[in-house]
Amino acid sequence: MTTFIKNFGNKNIKVIYIPEIGIIRKITYNKRFYNYLINEINGIKHYKKKLKDNSINIINFYLNKNFSFVDQKIFVGNKNIFYKSLGFNFDIINRSINHYLNFWPKNSPTQVHGDLTIDNIIYTSKKIRFIDWELYGTSKEVWGYDLVYLVISSIFFHYYEKKKISNKDLKMFKTLWSKLRSSGINSKLLDNPISYFKKTLKKKNWIKVKKDHPGKIFIDDCDNYFIDIIKKLIHES
Repeated sequence: MTTFIKNFGNKNIKVIYIPEIGIIRKITYNKRFYNYLINEINGIKHYKKKLKDNSINIINFYLNKNFSFVDQKIFVGNKNIFYKSLGFNFDIINRSINHYLNFWPKNSPTQVHGDLTIDNIIYTSKKIRFIDWELYGTSKEVWGYDLVYLVISSIFFHYYEKKKISNKDLKMFKTLWSKLRSSGINSKLLDNPISYFKKTLKKKNWIKVKKDHPGKIFIDDCDNYFIDIIKKLIHES
C-alpha cells in the first residue's frame, strides 16, 4: 500500500512511500520545481560515491518540466524529532558531525546539503545517513557549512517551541561548538555564524529557494534574543 508522507515547497513536491518495492518517490508537476529533483539526484550520487554504500541509491527517475519523479531506495532506520531538546538529540548530532568529517571532501568552497537538520538524518546503531538533497548544489560554501547549520538548528527549534534554553543544552552546545572549532572549519563562519548565514541567503539562488520553500530556512526566524545567546555561547566555547 502506498503511503503519502509529506509535501515540500508549498505542496509542489509530494513524497510517498511505496513499501512493496522499498522506495521513496518524490513527484512534482510544477516546472519550477523539477530542478529540485535534479538536485536530489546529484546530491545522492555525490553522497553514494563518497560513502561507497548501496544503501543510498537512485532506483529510477523521469525528469520533465511538466512532470518529474525520483525513486530512491529507502534506508531503514530511526529519525529523531527535530524540535526536541539538544540533550535529547545530542548523540545523533555528535555522530552526524563524525560522519560528515569522515566523508565530506575537506576543500573550500564546496557543495552543501543546504538543509542539514535533525529532520534530515536517519540512523541505526551503526550508521548515520543524510536524506533530502533537494537543495544540494544551490551554492558552494566553505567546508563545514552544513555542520554549523546543523548544530545551530539543533538548539534553535527547541528554543522556538519553548522560548527558553536549559543550562544542560547550553553546556552541550558549547561542547559541540568546541568540536567544530577543532575540526578546522573557517573561523569567519564559526565566530559569527548567523550573520554569515544571513549574508549567504542574500545570494540569488538562496532567494529563489526561500521563495519556493517558505519557512524551510530557519535562519530568518532567529530573533535577537536567540542571536545574543548564540553569540555568548560561541564566545565562551
